[in-house]
Amino acid sequence: MSNIEVGKTYNGTVKSVRNFGAFVECVEGKEGLVHISELDNCRIDKIDDVCSVGDSMTVKCIGVDDQGRVRLSRRAIICEEQGIPYEVREVKPKRSFSGGGFGNRNSGGRSFGPRRFGSDNRGREGGGSFGGGGGSFGRSRRPSSGDSGFSRGY
Repeated sequence: MSNIEVGKTYNGTVKSVRNFGAFVECVEGKEGLVHISELDNCRIDKIDDVCSVGDSMTVKCIGVDDQGRVRLSRRAIICEEQGIPYEVREVKPKRSFSGGGFGNRNSGGRSFGPRRFGSDNRGREGGGSFGGGGGSFGRSRRPSSGDSGFSRGY
């Protein structure tokens, strides 16, 4: 069995279709993912509009990651046929929802709780801020006439 090599073109068979792309077997026993963004030059709403299980598809290997996952592109072949320059799109890491956002005061996010005025005229404990972490809206003193008393902590 040979491996799939970056930069080579293969005529493979679609083995499975998911909502994010199609898995194509290029070499016997070896398959890779053609992401939905690499199926065509234009935006695709549904994978089923382009391919289905059992279809033959010409693809180009555009990368293999550290875990051995193969990235394939049908768009690269289309660009070559039409004489359009092809650029490999960078894979962006998935968003992480840890930290930031709305949360407790230790997470760095803003939490808008009830205003409390103590003897030191600061809001919540933690640096005189109504938000968590960065002190998004600090209140260092009581407002005087014409002064809101809010300072923006940008």
